Amino acid sequence: MLLQYFPDAQVLGAIYPPTPLRALIAQTLSILFLVGLIILFAGEYIGQALAIPFLTNFSRKIGQNKIAAFMFLYMGNIIGAQLVATGAFEVYANNELIWSKLETGTLPTHNLLRQKIAMY
Repeated sequence: MLLQYFPDAQVLGAIYPPTPLRALIAQTLSILFLVGLIILFAGEYIGQALAIPFLTNFSRKIGQNKIAAFMFLYMGNIIGAQLVATGAFEVYANNELIWSKLETGTLPTHNLLRQKIAMY
């Protein structure tokens, strides 16, 4: 819609990366989620096949309440997904930042954005 007012404008989308620590934690939680699912549903059999008594016993214990164990794993996965969602929305005009959701915490209205762009 802004292109109607500013036909020469370029609209570029990009991913604003999370901090390395957040990315590492998110990746770790994602791996733990997958490993947890494997243990939850096949851990007892894997433990018996590989002769690992700890894995067999642990899998039996969490298997007694699979719903709670699954919800715990799922919540960890959701937290990991939220860690990498930066919510960044930034608008530049002539290489100058004119709006940043990271700084303001809000998205601009169409009219406000049009006014700010018109200044450049």
